[in-house]
Amino acid sequence: MSRSLRFTAKDVGAFEQNGAHIVGFARSRSDEASDEALILQRSSDDSDDSGIYAEIPIQRYVCYDGVKDAVLARNSLSVTFYPDAAAELGDIGDMQISFSRSESEFANLVTTLRRIFRGHESFTIDVANQSSDPTLASGTSPAGQEPRHP
Repeated sequence: MSRSLRFTAKDVGAFEQNGAHIVGFARSRSDEASDEALILQRSSDDSDDSGIYAEIPIQRYVCYDGVKDAVLARNSLSVTFYPDAAAELGDIGDMQISFSRSESEFANLVTTLRRIFRGHESFTIDVANQSSDPTLASGTSPAGQEPRHP
């Protein structure tokens, strides 16, 4: 039976580095023994793309293409993993991550997650819980809409 992990991320980052789009969430960057962290990463080069990489740092648990659903709201990210991926991720079946970011930091997070989940319908943005910035709503799905999986 997989477990649910809920935490508030004090450290949140979204950037491109060494040819990869990366987002990271951690309760505390200095607590390397905690499971309360998640890194999602994907190559920015489609010819070198191995899919979406998920990691519970520091490389304690890793998997590729194990994200079943990911829903971003203004102050949270919910991620559900496929059962085989959960087994690879220390039996963590889903994560509910809360955070607080400025409008510009959140916009960067949206952009980077869209790049990571490009071509995957598993990622949605909960438009009911967004700011008034119309650029954040473009290309999103309404809250509660079930994404289709190939």
